[in-house]
Amino acid sequence: TASTQFNARSSRSHAVVQIVVESRERIPGNTGGESKRSGMLPGGVRVSTLSLIDLAGSEKAAESKERRTEGSHINKSLLTLGTVISKLSDSKDKEGKSADKDGKHLPYRDSKLTRLLQGALSGNSLVSILCTIQIGSAGTAATSNSHTAETINTLKFASRAKNN
Repeated sequence: TASTQFNARSSRSHAVVQIVVESRERIPGNTGGESKRSGMLPGGVRVSTLSLIDLAGSEKAAESKERRTEGSHINKSLLTLGTVISKLSDSKDKEGKSADKDGKHLPYRDSKLTRLLQGALSGNSLVSILCTIQIGSAGTAATSNSHTAETINTLKFASRAKNN
């Protein structure tokens, strides 16, 4: 934990929580003293994953070498995620279906974050993304302009993700 330009305390990392739920169908009419497993259909398993991810913000390079290295890893994963989402968005056909056969390489393996999200981004998934921006406090023009580049980048990312 260390301070950043925007936060007095920051873990400078992505936070990921994944909840995996498995459900199995039961054979109707199976009751009584038999074991619980005997009433389950073979192979009738549905697996769902809920992923809650808080991405670290992209910030300019820090002064210390440790913070620069940390920031470069964060920025690389965010850049890779943006690239994957952008390519997915670009490969959409006019009907809104993904054009799977277009031969575009998606760089899921370029970061741990995109490897983790590959199933959600490329599969039969429902995805919601919440993008937040920093609003400058009332005061000088420098304060309100200091977040302009980050805000524009966040809004561009949100737009690409929305079109995916």
